[in-house]
Parts: sequence; C-alpha cells; structure tokens
Amino acid sequence: MPSHVRFDPVSLATEPALWAAAGIVVGLYMFFRGFGLLRRKLLIQSVPSSTVRSAALGLVEVSGTATGPYSVISPLSKTECYFYRAILPRHGDCQETLCVPFFLDDGTGKLLIDPRGAETDFEPSFSEDVEWDSAPDYIRHFLSRHGVTSGQVEEYCIRANDRLFVTGTLQDNPAIDQMNENSGRCSQAGGLRYLSPEAADLQRELAFPGLEKLPASARFSIQKQNELNVNPPVLLMKGRSEDLFLISWSSRRCMLRGLAFYSAIGIWGGPILTLSCLYILLTRLGYL
Repeated sequence: MPSHVRFDPVSLATEPALWAAAGIVVGLYMFFRGFGLLRRKLLIQSVPSSTVRSAALGLVEVSGTATGPYSVISPLSKTECYFYRAILPRHGDCQETLCVPFFLDDGTGKLLIDPRGAETDFEPSFSEDVEWDSAPDYIRHFLSRHGVTSGQVEEYCIRANDRLFVTGTLQDNPAIDQMNENSGRCSQAGGLRYLSPEAADLQRELAFPGLEKLPASARFSIQKQNELNVNPPVLLMKGRSEDLFLISWSSRRCMLRGLAFYSAIGIWGGPILTLSCLYILLTRLGYL
C-alpha cells in the first residue's frame, strides 16, 4: 500500500528552518529600510529652517501655529478644523479629505499652506473599530459614502492653534488666477475640495444638522478674512514628486533623533539577523 504523508501544521509552524528563512527576509527588509530612513534623515537635515518672514523660494522648513479665517467640522470626531483626512485602513486607498485655507503663524508673518500631497505625522483625532448597528448617525453617513458597513476608521485633523512643523516647497502661487475666478465657489483639484466660507457652513449643516451654531469667533468673519490674504503671491506646498512635503506635530530634532535610531537598527540589526538566520538554516539543512 502507498504510504500517506500526513500534513501537520503545528510541526510546520515550529520548524526552525522555516523561521530562519523568514528571518532572512525580515533582516534584508530591515537593512534596505534602514538605508531608506537614513536617506530621509539626510534629506530633512539638508532643508534649511527659516522664519516665515525670511523664507526663500525653494525647499524650506517653517514652524508655527495653525490659524485660518474659518473652519469645517470633521466627520468622525466632530472636531473644528482647517483640514481633515478620514481613512478606512483596511480598504486600500479609501479616504476622504477636506480643507479650507489655513496659515502657519510664527510671529514674524503668516504663510498659506496647501496640504495637497503632504505626508502627515499626527496622532489620530479618532481611531476605532466601528459597527453599523452601534455607530452614531454621523459615522454611518461616513461609512455609507464609501459603501462600507463596518471596520477600522481613523481621522487626522489640523485645528486652530495646533503647533505644526512643515517641510515643503515655497513657491509662487500657481493657482492665483484660478482662485480669483472661483472666488466664493467650491473648487476641486486633485481630489481635495477647497471650501469657500459659504460651502463650509453648508458642510456643517448637512453633516451635522443638529449641531449648535459656533460662536462668532470660531466662524467666518469679515475682519479675520481681511487679516488673512487667502490669495497670496506665494505659498508652501508640494514641489516636485521627489521633494519632501511633511506636516508634523514633531520638531525637526525629534524627527531626526527617531530617524537616526531606527535607521541604525535597520542598517546594523538587519545584517545581524540575516546572518544569524542564514547560519541556523544552513545548519538545519546539514550544510554546516
């Protein structure tokens, strides 16, 4: 009779050779990832830090507090903000982004930020696993817009007086003529809706019909709009595709310290893990 080989998943899962092979792959990933982090660290170090008043055209890092003439309200945490990104991590690129004009104020001046294409390094304002039956109506509205009934949802916001560190390209405003033509209307570019004051109020009423009206200081005001030129000659935005554009709550020093630590772990720890696992694998296979 032919013998039957019995598959034992427990024995396979505890096989040292299998774990050693996986360790080799992980070690190689750590090694190349470490060089990627080192490259990022050197790129951030090469960008000059500047005040808003003295910033020159090109790559620059500025820091300050967020301010703006009016706000929108985020769909998951009901946070008054200038920018939000709500995402469904388990559903690929499924996300929703909304923005109104906001500026970085460092005491020497105010600089308009165009957040399209930015990497963000924030703590989430909302992060939960939600189910349709137990979710509030406003979260159900968000899920239904994306054809989802449950799952992990996350939201990231930029709010008034948030301390921000922005690394990007200071350049002439490429949309100044278009923004003048579309004044008072909601325009759309690259998937990011840039809302007028009227559209921001409409967004609030449609998303949260029972929400109390904001105090006048938090809503659109003619005085604040006059103080903040939403159509400036220059703005901070994404430059070339390879250029860094990062909006973060962490200072340059903290970011560089973290990048230095994790790049060192990858560059030195990756080869050690790979060689150790390679030795175990060769020993297990009888080559050593």
